[in-house]
Amino acid sequence: MNIVLINPYSDSPYPVMPLGLAYIAAVLEQNHIGVSVIDAWAERMRPEQVAEALKELKPDLIGITISSPVAPVAFEIAAAAKNVTHVPVVIGGPHASALPEECLQNHSIDFVVMGEGETTIIQLIKHLSTGSLERSAIKGIAYRKNGKVIINESAELIADLNQLPMPARHLFPVNKYRTHLPYGRKTPYMTMISSRGCPYHCYYCSKAVFGDKYRALSPKNVVRELKHIIKVYGIKEFRFYDDDFTLNMKRAAEICDEIVREKIKIDWSCTTRVDLVNDELLSKMKKAGCYMISYGVESGDALILERAEKGYTLEDVETAFRLTKKYKIKILAFFMLGLPGENETTIEKTIQLALKLDPDFISWAIMSIIPGSRMYHDFSKGLLKKTLHSHIEHPFAVSQNYHFYEESFPFKTLAQYSIDAHKRFYLRPQYLVRQLFCMRSWYEFKGYAALGYDFIKYIIVSKLRKSDETVQSDK
Repeated sequence: MNIVLINPYSDSPYPVMPLGLAYIAAVLEQNHIGVSVIDAWAERMRPEQVAEALKELKPDLIGITISSPVAPVAFEIAAAAKNVTHVPVVIGGPHASALPEECLQNHSIDFVVMGEGETTIIQLIKHLSTGSLERSAIKGIAYRKNGKVIINESAELIADLNQLPMPARHLFPVNKYRTHLPYGRKTPYMTMISSRGCPYHCYYCSKAVFGDKYRALSPKNVVRELKHIIKVYGIKEFRFYDDDFTLNMKRAAEICDEIVREKIKIDWSCTTRVDLVNDELLSKMKKAGCYMISYGVESGDALILERAEKGYTLEDVETAFRLTKKYKIKILAFFMLGLPGENETTIEKTIQLALKLDPDFISWAIMSIIPGSRMYHDFSKGLLKKTLHSHIEHPFAVSQNYHFYEESFPFKTLAQYSIDAHKRFYLRPQYLVRQLFCMRSWYEFKGYAALGYDFIKYIIVSKLRKSDETVQSDK
């Protein structure tokens, strides 16, 4: 069979290699199944352009990965693909795994692969190519039968990730992927996943694909993959895309020891929780080349953290930041506006905490209801009293299922708080001076200059919009 895998278009200017799709491609190659890739995000291809490419590739089966923000364009691609090829269309990924029945309402889609797809896709291909396996026996798929959606039993999670081949990065347009500062201070830059599954239960988080059972590559296999991408692609920096890189702190320390033992000189970053680091581990991470850690802080209000079921305290946050700074590892702190219980007082408390913690970078997001999360489930069952705001500035920007959470404020008010929070943090004179003296390359300087320009432009545009809205309301 000839399989074509598709990563949908997004209007974000920073395309990221879809590692989930790269793992699927690697497993197909391992099983001697022909596979090619269309990364419409990296190649800036709209649905009609994808359809033209499919005419040339002549696939026997099409696979599309779908996340909630790009679901509308993914469905458009599915329809265009079906029109020009008339072959089975299979979808997978976070959105498909969370909402299989809703996705199958689109009759351009024939099958949904739910959860991890490496084993399931091989079984589905066996069914389609030989008929020796009944579709009812394939765990982890959904499909239509006589007009009715059938959802099969869930597939088991892959217990040993070490049995998987490395992602088939060679099938993807590697030179088209790019990131933004504070990531990617050095190029070429690449990402990798060393573990799957998160056992924590944050109220707003979806684990529709990897589940809550933690599984991980061995330290030796992590470093083996790292050495491979250094040799093949010449990377100078990489980022662990794990949900919680240090969830197993002993393993994280062993990875660092292995990097040092192999004398690998490379910069890297990761994301983890504030309660999953300690003095010894941070010391090893610094020696192994870790230059930045992203921590989810979310709120400066203890009750909001409790309602969001974060499982850590504000004291944990302060301890992690103090220890990380001790080893001169940069910090990117994530905050969130609009969590259950948010009000003006809690927002101000969070802003004050950000100023007190004084990380190197901050990011303020607005709470959204993500399909597959317990918050999404509670809302769909009518257990949460609130309104929704679908924020669509571009026809390919966000899914109709990707709504913003509103409780005490309208969305525009939350957006203004986000702008104000960024201004109060980033426009401090002492911060600007500190960052200026921390730059180590012309690339960094250009990157920060571009970010600064975009930030100032965003503030100006927001003010103009606010002024125009005021004029309109006066009329």
